[in-house]
Amino acid sequence: MKKVLLLLLVALFFTTACDESSVGSLAKIFFSSEGQKSTPTATTSGADQLATAIQKSIDAVISPSPTLDHNQIETYVYQTLEAMKPTATKTPDAKTIMETQVAGTITALEKSFEVTRTALAKAVPPTSPPPPTLVPIPIIPTVIIAPCDKLSFVSDITTPDGSVISPGSNFQKIWRLKNVGSCFWTTAYQFVFITGDQMGAPAAIPLAKYVYPGETIDIAINMRAPTTSGKYRGYWRMRNASGNLFGMGQTGHDAVWVDIKVEASIDNPPPPPPPQTAQPSLPKKGCVEQDFYIDWSVDGRFTAVFIIKNTGSEMWDKNNFDIAYLSGDNHLFDDYYFPTRLDLPGNVPSGSATTIKIEGYDSDKGKYQFQSKWGVVKNNESYCDLWINY
Repeated sequence: MKKVLLLLLVALFFTTACDESSVGSLAKIFFSSEGQKSTPTATTSGADQLATAIQKSIDAVISPSPTLDHNQIETYVYQTLEAMKPTATKTPDAKTIMETQVAGTITALEKSFEVTRTALAKAVPPTSPPPPTLVPIPIIPTVIIAPCDKLSFVSDITTPDGSVISPGSNFQKIWRLKNVGSCFWTTAYQFVFITGDQMGAPAAIPLAKYVYPGETIDIAINMRAPTTSGKYRGYWRMRNASGNLFGMGQTGHDAVWVDIKVEASIDNPPPPPPPQTAQPSLPKKGCVEQDFYIDWSVDGRFTAVFIIKNTGSEMWDKNNFDIAYLSGDNHLFDDYYFPTRLDLPGNVPSGSATTIKIEGYDSDKGKYQFQSKWGVVKNNESYCDLWINY
């Protein structure tokens, strides 16, 4: 082994061209103990570095290894010498080595980045697809469908709320209303009184014209204030051709109104009451025949039925009035089976109606003409004549 080391020193001597510093380094390595190693520092010279590398090679060679033969040792020495040959006449210092390594690292990274860039360029299409076109979503307005019939109050043309009216005075109320429904108002529509104080107004008045959706109409009603002081209000709504009421408000059921205050004053005294119209006097007696028919039975009997109305001024009292035969054919009646004088069914006041039935017998069942006069009588004085004809 010592011979091999001597040969190694000689070879290093000639390889380094008899560099004195290298020989000195080799001498240091050779004469050091077998287990001691030299650690290079940042200030170590190039010769010292070469000595350290050779020391490492010797350590590797002298390490006990049962499988290391002579040829392998020579190979290690040769490789170590080749690796440690100076590449220039001057060995670079640590700064130059570091700069060279940094420059090499940067060059390697640039090559790596270029390879990655080339790979990405092949993987990604040359032109990216255009971004999707954003189609604006249209804003759909909320459509509110108006009900068929609905009104809104626009203004009071006359007699605003709280107007002071003298007791018993005539006045006119005019509303301006608007058709806010989807149906037009025909002249079959009516403005009708609903509740409250009617104040002499009619119960309903028809519209004077057609009112299309969005149009207005002025509705005037003549009224008369009550004769007693106080506050009064009447409510009105519209009625369509089908008889359905409607008004204003969210539900279309709210009414419009007339609101007044009745108050007497010296400057505005109440008007005199209207003169009483004398009612025409009714005649003492009279009647109207509303219906007449004869009801026949199978054996020849019949019943003459009268529906009459008392148009006289006197009430027909059942205790004083009778139904009696007056003249004409009487062979169909007799005092035993079919009396010729009957009691009145009940009291019949003036203006009221009653039903009277007179029974008889005719074996020919109306084959021959027959006429008989009866009447509603009081003490043999007829108040209503009844004729049986067939």
